Amino acid sequence: MSKLSTRLEMVASLVPNGVNCGDIGADHGYLIINLISSNRIIKGYACENKIGPYSRLKNNVSSANLLNKISVDLSSGIRTIPSDINCVIIAGMGGDTVCSIINESLDKLINIDYFIVSSHSKMDEVRYLLTKLGYYIENEKTCFDMNQFYECTLFKKGRKNYSEIELKYGPILLKNKDKNLFNKLKEKVIFNQKLMKNDNIPIKRLDSISKENNKINEILKILE
Repeated sequence: MSKLSTRLEMVASLVPNGVNCGDIGADHGYLIINLISSNRIIKGYACENKIGPYSRLKNNVSSANLLNKISVDLSSGIRTIPSDINCVIIAGMGGDTVCSIINESLDKLINIDYFIVSSHSKMDEVRYLLTKLGYYIENEKTCFDMNQFYECTLFKKGRKNYSEIELKYGPILLKNKDKNLFNKLKEKVIFNQKLMKNDNIPIKRLDSISKENNKINEILKILE
């Protein structure tokens, strides 16, 4: 069994025990293979939407002798996901793509109790969409992998109310004073400060950066 990256270890740690789990855009398949091999999940589903990655995925699942426990599909999104898959992982995509995948298959949500999402952008928009669709934030984690910041959220079917700041930065990350989020935001403030020293930046842009830093500094106070 191939060792998972720090990012995928984080994703795996949020998967509830005993679910039937689908990995959308499963890439090499190491995550779903690991989840089955460690008995974390009962049944697996993995898909890729291009023939090259799909073939690699299927070969890896076959080499692990797990084709009887993991169904591999050449498809896009969750449109063809089996009805008994009640937990869906979407990781390694942008927030716009994640939201599109969900919005184009709203009829599938009736069977999905959990979403585990780790998008590399616009995670706030993913939080907004899924909480609007009847999921609440059960858990959140962050990590740095190869000097890159990643966050992952476990959504569970149910409803809770969240503030705008909680949806933007993550209610549990804020509550737990997440150090990785603190460091990421601190880096952004420092980057913006350097940017503001550039004499060629228009005044309107300068004002926008200054306001952004003020907002981030308010969040840093919460995370301290």
